[in-house]
Amino acid sequence: MRKKLVLILTMLILTTGCVNIQNASIEEIVNEVLNSKETGYNHTNDGFKYYLPSGIDVIYKDEYNEILKSKGYTYYLYVDLVKYINNSVDTVKEEKDIYYSHVFKKDDNEGIVNVYFKEKNSYLVVLEYNHAKVEVYVKKQDINDAVANAIIITSSINYNKNIIQNMIGKDLTTVEEEVNVFEIKDDSSSTLQIDDTYHEDEKYDSEIIR
Repeated sequence: MRKKLVLILTMLILTTGCVNIQNASIEEIVNEVLNSKETGYNHTNDGFKYYLPSGIDVIYKDEYNEILKSKGYTYYLYVDLVKYINNSVDTVKEEKDIYYSHVFKKDDNEGIVNVYFKEKNSYLVVLEYNHAKVEVYVKKQDINDAVANAIIITSSINYNKNIIQNMIGKDLTTVEEEVNVFEIKDDSSSTLQIDDTYHEDEKYDSEIIR
């Protein structure tokens, strides 16, 4: 309970206190969450658990993927259990010629948040950290909210090594999982990519976090 309260207080700080989520930079939001001293969880999957921010619902999950919903926005979470077991870490590098790109680091763990302008007032937020990735399409004014949700989720993920080893078996290099709204980027990658057609009829809401 104490750990859960710490994360709730972190969200309150982001929205009403030292770092106002609407006025803060993306870098400030990421650092605020990463520098919180404790983490907790309120949602579990077979091989991992994490803290699910208030107002977000899980509408689909399997061993490797989850689809989350919050007031008209759809978040896609992919957890790379193979890389976790193999202790494999990708080298991240800021991208050029996109709306926003920032590499961040906590201890020895690097992550990256990229924001891509898609069309009209639609932006794709992609945050990768802690062997996980969150993707969500949002309006421009909700980019900070999406980043806050994504970094809270990914940074709070805690893996259960024994369960994961039993789930994926001895051959750790051939695991491939797919959800209907995702597609594999290429044969050499174990990460997932959103199928853009899934978003054509999606309605946007102007507020995720108050």
